[in-house]
Amino acid sequence: MKTVLVHGCFDVIHIGHIRLLKHARSLGDELVVSLLADEYVKSAKGTNRPIHTLNDRIVQIAELRCVDRVTVVNGPGCEAVERMIAIVRPAIYVKGEDRRGKFGEEDFVKRMGIKMVYFDMVENLSTTHVASAI
Repeated sequence: MKTVLVHGCFDVIHIGHIRLLKHARSLGDELVVSLLADEYVKSAKGTNRPIHTLNDRIVQIAELRCVDRVTVVNGPGCEAVERMIAIVRPAIYVKGEDRRGKFGEEDFVKRMGIKMVYFDMVENLSTTHVASAI
């Protein structure tokens, strides 16, 4: 079975998330989505985030037809993400193109022999952009 992994906040689900997740699912037999715990989202995105609690984000992501499993990263930093990747052992790791070279687990993923796939993001569409527009 070819497992595909996507990791992120997925705070306010928008069409960019849906396109990313559908594309990721098309690359393998199973899609696992890893969510950042609330404390880590707050430290990475600011005190007004996440907008939705971890429990709400888990339910929202799990309800999407293209998602097979949801996991959570409970610790800050690359080490926690790397532990999650080592447990899931995906064949493919998908990130948004805007994150290329900006996340610490990239070298770890390459060392493990996991294929990196970058997805072109929808221009001017992010949770931060949506939240500020609201």
